[in-house]
Amino acid sequence: MLKLAAEFRAFALKGIFLGEVVNFLLVPLAVFLCIVKVLDWIAGRRATEPAAAPPPTRQETLLAEIRDLLKARQV
Repeated sequence: MLKLAAEFRAFALKGIFLGEVVNFLLVPLAVFLCIVKVLDWIAGRRATEPAAAPPPTRQETLLAEIRDLLKARQV
């Protein structure tokens, strides 16, 4: 009977140790992943900058050329 109790105790201690190792690894992993997700979410909200201005239309380009020619003529 004592031998059976000693075997069970050894088995239980191995199980407790294994459970503690799993907790030691999983809890920090879960906390890390939660923090990373929150930081990614915050960074994603900050990254929504306004889009770049579209290239000038043909009309705007021609008007800019006319403006530059008039400036050059006045000087």
